[in-house]
Amino acid sequence: MHLSRAQEWNFLAACLRAAGVREDVAEPSAEQMVEADLRGYGSHGMLRLTMIVNAVESGVANGDPHPRLERERPTGGLLDGDRGLGGYVGREAMRIAMAKARATGVGMVGIRDAHYSGLMAYFADMASREGLVAFLTSSTPPMVHIWGGRAPVLGTTPLCISVPGDPHPLTLDMATSAAARGKVMTASLQGRSIPESWALDIDGRPTTDAQRALEGVLSPFGGHKGSGLGFMMSLFTGPLLGVARETKGPSTAFPTGARHKGDFFWVFDPELFGPLEPFVAGVKAFADHVRSSPRVEGVDAIRLPGERAYETREAGLREGIDVDDAVWERVCEVADRLGVSTAIGD
Repeated sequence: MHLSRAQEWNFLAACLRAAGVREDVAEPSAEQMVEADLRGYGSHGMLRLTMIVNAVESGVANGDPHPRLERERPTGGLLDGDRGLGGYVGREAMRIAMAKARATGVGMVGIRDAHYSGLMAYFADMASREGLVAFLTSSTPPMVHIWGGRAPVLGTTPLCISVPGDPHPLTLDMATSAAARGKVMTASLQGRSIPESWALDIDGRPTTDAQRALEGVLSPFGGHKGSGLGFMMSLFTGPLLGVARETKGPSTAFPTGARHKGDFFWVFDPELFGPLEPFVAGVKAFADHVRSSPRVEGVDAIRLPGERAYETREAGLREGIDVDDAVWERVCEVADRLGVSTAIGD
């Protein structure tokens, strides 16, 4: 299925509204999924609609949330997400963090009790496009083994860093697992194999079978280093925020089970250290230097964090978004049940 940005956004927003999501909550949630598909991160795009609708209909996620600050200081606060959809709650948290960063130089907001966070770059870019720097992370249900173990004890625990750039921000958005679970889900839907380094099967053996990987456990990236980073970052979305450790796996925790969820947003104003313009110029100069460094054979260009995603996004805005047939078939089942027309696109 081939869709324009507007067609996908209208369709996703209509499905969310039909599922009982308040309009101002549905809009950023749909926008976040569209942004994921535009940037080539289909694992966080339309694929997630089924999960989100199931969560709203089962009462796990709240389609009419009213987030509130439980604790607040001039430089930060703790936001109760009221089980709201992550696209909406995360946007509200980022607005608070940005306002505090402009006022004091630093803004830190912890979020607890919000649903699936989705594409973290969606929030980080809100800050970097306005001259601020953002560090974000989020908790997920346990689905990753610690280095040397075989049980799911860690989340995929994304790390997202975004800085102002020219002509666009530089944004690193990565899971601390070898791959995001959504990528394995996509491979399973498409009947594709996965790299052996991505996961262990239920017996603790490396597997290239995507379905066996979903039944088993994801592996950390980079061996003990990625494992250690994932563990340490989990402390910022769990104990720091008073969030209880999730014990249920992803197959139950997102659609039907109780959610114990934490997100940590840290934003600062680079003008704490000097004017913004020289900083952006320095980022560009260093980026240009790195890009121009000698390449190994077979590499056509050196790309820095987020650049491929921005290139893909620009192409998607011009030419439209290709939605995988298996994903489209899956969301059409949801749309038909909700009474939303699927007669859109090519």
